[in-house]
Amino acid sequence: MLVDSELASNLTSVDIDYSKKWYSKGFTVESNISSSC
Repeated sequence: MLVDSELASNLTSVDIDYSKKWYSKGFTVESNISSSC
């Protein structure tokens, strides 16, 4: 995965992972930012 430096500075609280399980394969993107409405 390639990300330019401007976008990378906004990804400090994002987890990007790759799963290779028998029932699901692919990238997952999760935010660590909690928000209240």
